[in-house]
Amino acid sequence: MVDRLHLRRFNVTQYHTMKRLGILPPNARVELLEGIVTDKHRPSPRELEVIARLAEALATGLDAEIHAAPPAHPESYAIFDPALMVHDWENFPLTEPLPLHRFSVAEYHGLIEAGLAPRSPDTELIDGAVFDVPVRSERTRDVVDRLESALGASLGDRAMWWIGTPIRLGPYSEVRPDATLIRPRPDGFAQGPPTETDVLLLVDVRDEGDDERHMVEWPVYARWRVNAVSLVDMVEHRLLVGTSPRNDRYTVVATCREHETIHVPVDGIGPDVLISAASIFGRD
Repeated sequence: MVDRLHLRRFNVTQYHTMKRLGILPPNARVELLEGIVTDKHRPSPRELEVIARLAEALATGLDAEIHAAPPAHPESYAIFDPALMVHDWENFPLTEPLPLHRFSVAEYHGLIEAGLAPRSPDTELIDGAVFDVPVRSERTRDVVDRLESALGASLGDRAMWWIGTPIRLGPYSEVRPDATLIRPRPDGFAQGPPTETDVLLLVDVRDEGDDERHMVEWPVYARWRVNAVSLVDMVEHRLLVGTSPRNDRYTVVATCREHETIHVPVDGIGPDVLISAASIFGRD
């Protein structure tokens, strides 16, 4: 199931390199399962008591010295602020029952610097989990070009397009949408990639397969208050625009079919831009 989400897999050598470099703390209660770094279950006091009794019973029955391992220090288990996290991966249909280990943005860049993840735009960090970015097809690039052309005439130099470049959303996400419309920044983004305050519109294109990427990323976008997002769905031949983020969802989602037009909000730049879906799908 996780392969449909393109979850990044690591080999044993890479896993031990993470520990050696401190990307994974040496005492972290983690393990590698089928190439996926997971957090170990934190046992309850009752579970620890049962384990101790089981060790005692085995020692008596086998006439051998068997001791339950001492409980791990609480700090060796991963702890995350639920106010910052969106996905409970253990209850997410495509990753259940894996308790995915969450990497921070700093740790994610440590993986890249150590050569444990590609330096090129082939991975992204979503709510602490590292994913491979699917290869963008020619059709996806064509759709992005059409959308840029449809919006560009109305925006001029008040906004700029970034194609497949990272957008940092909080301490646990650095996503790579297919295209991002951003507000220019005086430093030219020399101090770091755009964040939610720079983003006017995030765009993803669904060119084939199921819609897991939209399902995984939009809640993160909403949590970090990206005001407008769009999904160009080439499979269902529709254009979705989400606005009014609240908690982990967009409370307003407009759907536009190929023969319709839709208003695309561009926050703080001017009035909404009216575009034709046909111009995006290439059938005008």
